[in-house]
Amino acid sequence: MVAAIIAAIISIVIGRFNIRMTLYQSKKKDFVSTITNARKEYMAELRKAVADFCAAAVAESNDSLNLIRLSFHLKMLMNPIDYPETWDGEAIQMIDKIILEEDKRDNISQFVVLMQAWLALEWKGMTIEGEKGILTEEEKEDLRDEAYWNLENYRKLKVDKK
Repeated sequence: MVAAIIAAIISIVIGRFNIRMTLYQSKKKDFVSTITNARKEYMAELRKAVADFCAAAVAESNDSLNLIRLSFHLKMLMNPIDYPETWDGEAIQMIDKIILEEDKRDNISQFVVLMQAWLALEWKGMTIEGEKGILTEEEKEDLRDEAYWNLENYRKLKVDKK
């Protein structure tokens, strides 16, 4: 009888532990899923904003008001305070250059390369988080540094080929 009570208590304790772990894992997975979905939406909005901005900049019409409106839309999707020397800061500088320059095509090409690398970085981060869970700040920084280094090497290769 005592053995049966002890076994029941042990079963209850183990059952509660398993339930808590399952709930914890489920909440963690739901959180990562929510973040992943938000990032997918952000990437789609960023991609569309970049395409609209570049199309308006290349268009022969002189609709500078539309171009400026699109530039502000793009800037609102960026965070230059946290990344003034890399992705966001560089993108905002390029946006301003594109608006001011007469011949926009070279700057637009450079901007597209930057944004493609940025979207690739977002996709890679999202993929890793989906597999591993939330990344530490150090892991995010390493991922950003690696992606920016790859971008700089790509640019260097393009310049060397010219």
